[in-house]
Amino acid sequence: MAIIFVSPRKKQKIVFWGMAAALMLAMAGISIAVFLPEITTRLVGNKAVLPANVEEVKINFKVVDSTELKNLEFFEPLATEETQIGRENPFSAFAEPAAPKK
Repeated sequence: MAIIFVSPRKKQKIVFWGMAAALMLAMAGISIAVFLPEITTRLVGNKAVLPANVEEVKINFKVVDSTELKNLEFFEPLATEETQIGRENPFSAFAEPAAPKK
């Protein structure tokens, strides 16, 4: 009876390629599961399928023509004063006085 020795390096290669193949199969399965609905809709057509219990939406446009909406008054624009925002030198420290103007 012959004793077959498998080197640790060969075992490592077998495990690596086995894990790589398993990972590729898992990724292929997940991508098919995710993209299969999109692929089938492109092949069959782009038909929107609505459930049977969805009712038609009706919008009442009479509200736009109502007197309440027409009698609304707009706000007057706010008067703003021009003020200086920020510091002259934003990089100077708060404790130090700002550099004098030249």
